[in-house]
Amino acid sequence: MKRRVGLFLLVGVLLIGVMSVVGITQQDAEKIVDFGLATGDPGTLDPHMSTWPGGLSIFFHTYDLLVTHQYGNVDELKPGLAKSWEISEDKRTYTFNLRQGVQFHQGYGEMTAQDVVFSFDRASEGTLRTAFTENLAEIKALDKYTVQFKLKHPNPLSLWTTFGVEGRIYIMSEQATKELGEEIKIHPVGTGPFEFVNYVPNDRLVLRKFEKCKHREAIVDGVVFYYLPELASRELGLRKGELDVILGATDPDWIEEMKAEGYLIDVVNMKNQAALILNTSCEPFNELKVRKAIAHAINKQDIVDFFGSETTEATNTLAPSSWACGATAEEIGIPVYQYNPEKARDLLTQAGYPGGFTIETITSDASIWPNMTELIQAQLADVGIKMNFSVITHSRYYGTLMSVDAPPIGLTRSGRFDVLTYMIQHVHSRSQPGKPGGYLNAAFFSDPAVDALLEAAEATPSLEERTALVSAAQKLTMEQLPIVPLVCQRTVVVARRSELKYLYQGNDFFYPYGPFLERVDLVSKS
Repeated sequence: MKRRVGLFLLVGVLLIGVMSVVGITQQDAEKIVDFGLATGDPGTLDPHMSTWPGGLSIFFHTYDLLVTHQYGNVDELKPGLAKSWEISEDKRTYTFNLRQGVQFHQGYGEMTAQDVVFSFDRASEGTLRTAFTENLAEIKALDKYTVQFKLKHPNPLSLWTTFGVEGRIYIMSEQATKELGEEIKIHPVGTGPFEFVNYVPNDRLVLRKFEKCKHREAIVDGVVFYYLPELASRELGLRKGELDVILGATDPDWIEEMKAEGYLIDVVNMKNQAALILNTSCEPFNELKVRKAIAHAINKQDIVDFFGSETTEATNTLAPSSWACGATAEEIGIPVYQYNPEKARDLLTQAGYPGGFTIETITSDASIWPNMTELIQAQLADVGIKMNFSVITHSRYYGTLMSVDAPPIGLTRSGRFDVLTYMIQHVHSRSQPGKPGGYLNAAFFSDPAVDALLEAAEATPSLEERTALVSAAQKLTMEQLPIVPLVCQRTVVVARRSELKYLYQGNDFFYPYGPFLERVDLVSKS
């Protein structure tokens, strides 16, 4: 029998447990990466229906997109399942030439244009990816390896926002999806470098190298993702050698402590935007003065200090200026609500709440969410607002946030490629939960002027005009404050010492974990 050596050596009990459950023998388990995720159970592994943050680390290894990017540089597009593409002169017709011979996992045969049409049609029909397909007017297979899309409006960012890393419309096997039915939620079947072996609810997902994947090459024999929302559990697993990689903390003291112990730390430039969503359809958040009071009650610097300036920065815009179509608060002329608890109390008194009020809400168990919610809870209490909250799984939290039963106040963390997509999903009236294609407008915000600006931005092929229209929409929205921007954050990835390294130098918003698991220099090859 072969033995796993160095980094990949598991503690005996854990190794026996994994092998007995998933049927991986010690012979072929020479290089298994054990990854501690900072979330609980995903609820679903359906890539079109998942709200789970761990999906970034799992779906990119099991599924493929039509278009991907150079790892470490999201601006540099690379072929995915499409080996090439043509764009019409009017920028409204995209024709993709697919790789030939790409195989689906589990013996489900060759990926063809019909699978692409099926996947986009499926994503368009009331899934969590529907918002990314709204600009599609027509999809058709021209032949077995050619698929054509017609857009309603020309979009200079379509290769990212619809066909690539922003839209995340993964190509699924039509046959597998129909045959497996509900089981597809826990049994992913894609074309990526790793295929499904086993899923243990509230514990782990086991993947193994897919030998027939030639367009992306796995460099390890398998990966086991563990669901570990508690940092202490992940940290213990790393120190005991039971885990090779964990998602860590943003606390600068913690980072320095881990570095001192010899662990490699990578701060991945994910630029997640954290914000408070205020449900304007219910009291007291239907009152603008109350929403302004909350904005003035929040001390963003305290949040930065808690999580560390190395990974966290305060923000006053609805989305980071570094995203496409982004701009700074100064460039937009956005009203800035400075921390001012005295003013917050005065606004509450003017709104009819001189002693404050009590509100019940929920938050996610994922990563930094409970800590950030506690910080906000303490700051609101200082101005008389008592916010009680319960912690639930991330998938259940977002399921509630995107429903007609959305909480009165809720924390959200989002990462996007462009500001327009973020704003349509969070503040356009068509994105209110309960509406067809409704998504993340859990504030139930509605302003015809904001809608008109965002729709005009969707329709223009000019990035300059799009940015100006989006900025105008940001300004109008911030004057009404359905969302209180908090901070931008990055995610910390911890690897054991020098045995497990990135294969590139740089950060990557959409694909921070790939370099551990696959050879990145093969992505662009047909």
